[in-house]
Amino acid sequence: MTKLLLHITLIGSLFQLPNLFGQPPINERYVIDDETYSVFSTVFSNDSCYYVSGLQGSIPSFTNASSALAKYRFDGTIENLGVIHNDTLGIAFMNMSHMIKTIDGNFTHIAIAQKSGIPSSFIFVKMNPNGDTLLTNYYSEFYSSDGLIGKNPGKLIQKSDGTFYGFVSVQREDDLRGATVFYKLNENGVLLDYNIYYGLDPIYYRILNPHGLVKYNDDEFIILASLQKPSVPTEEQRFHTKLIKVNSEGEILEEHTYWDDPLSFDCKGLTKTPDGGLLYCGRIGQYFPDFGGYNDYKLRIVKLNSDFEEEWEIELGEYTILSYLGFNQIKPINDSEYVAVGFHTTSEDYQTGILVKFNLSGEKIWERRYRKIPHYGSEIAQHRLYDVDITPDNGFVMVGDAINHYETEDLPGQKAWLIKVDSFGCLVPGCHELDLGISENITNYESVPVYPNPATNSLFYYHHQDNFEPVQVTIFSANGQTVQTWQINTNDITCEVDVSDFQVGMYILKVTDKKGVVLETQQFVKE
Repeated sequence: MTKLLLHITLIGSLFQLPNLFGQPPINERYVIDDETYSVFSTVFSNDSCYYVSGLQGSIPSFTNASSALAKYRFDGTIENLGVIHNDTLGIAFMNMSHMIKTIDGNFTHIAIAQKSGIPSSFIFVKMNPNGDTLLTNYYSEFYSSDGLIGKNPGKLIQKSDGTFYGFVSVQREDDLRGATVFYKLNENGVLLDYNIYYGLDPIYYRILNPHGLVKYNDDEFIILASLQKPSVPTEEQRFHTKLIKVNSEGEILEEHTYWDDPLSFDCKGLTKTPDGGLLYCGRIGQYFPDFGGYNDYKLRIVKLNSDFEEEWEIELGEYTILSYLGFNQIKPINDSEYVAVGFHTTSEDYQTGILVKFNLSGEKIWERRYRKIPHYGSEIAQHRLYDVDITPDNGFVMVGDAINHYETEDLPGQKAWLIKVDSFGCLVPGCHELDLGISENITNYESVPVYPNPATNSLFYYHHQDNFEPVQVTIFSANGQTVQTWQINTNDITCEVDVSDFQVGMYILKVTDKKGVVLETQQFVKE
């Protein structure tokens, strides 16, 4: 298939920074081929670049959807880009699995795809590191014998003999019963076999929605899924995590359902631990029979021991009435430390990307949130992170999407998001000193400056309070004129402000609490 190289438009200029991080920090939104919708779902880092996969299309309705693999230099500029267009194959890409590196040094993933007049099925895609398309296999009739429609593709795993294993979330057309399909492909993506697993009951627990997959040993896999009641839950019928151990032929060896979960909506990022246990992440809800069954949600990380019993759980943040939050991926740093990445929303704040470091004992080490501040404080901005990888300087690179609904002058809507931080999760150097109590003057935050200073295009500000309360941040010009203001309603967050349109000169950033008491004052120069 012909490789299609496309132009990448950078939203905002990439700033030149001192080599304080080993690799430059990045916090950029991207649009691909002048489309108005783009999202990055997978990232890999090596000694020379970042490989990023994703989708792009046009809004409304996400038309002209295509699949892409981009190779980024460490400064955030594009080196190579390969795209499989919908008009090339006569299909539209809809959802895409986590891309993996193959044993021959290439990349591959499964995507849910739609062809006119045919129920959505899936396509196997293989590309080389330069973005050249090596192989595509489209299965238009994959689920037809069972009356199933593909909904969401999951993780793909390749064994040492070249065979691929993965899962797809499916739905039966006649009764809308949700199920899990575990499949096997050969090294060229040709379908060899598949098994279908349904929920416990065709009426009550009729949805078995898969979220996680891990190779447990040479011939065994663990599938982690959510067993769901299709409507409002009751005290007896709720949403529960379900673990299924299968062999390479898809035969069920062992099953565990975690009935004590109040409302387990997601179980993503499934990771095997050195002690034979498992980690997974997602979100959990509270059950309220007097308020429609469920109402509040929280981020969580769960550890299972080698007997698949729950060992500990980390719950993060306060319960919020907004359900659009969750962790998406867990990445091991070493045998005892991990990071989890995702996004969080509260009723008081905009959606923020989130990165949390924790250890195998269930202790949170630090938590970071990231947000790009729009030009107008009333704008609705959403920030979501889907994947993370470890960089050569022991930092982290993350990908997702960032939406600015009111940015209409150039390219509005959803844009792909690439962010690079140091080993402490900091975009502002030294931010960890504040929350670790290293600073000698924690009260006024004077040890953690805005960054960079002088600033040309972007200014980063990291906010931490030992006893957090919402604050207002205001940027004043040298003559006292207000040029930017916004609210901070969550702790340990890095805010990026676009200062490219600010006039050259001195500015003051001031932080005040709800009583108007000044907590912090910082000066910076726009050059």
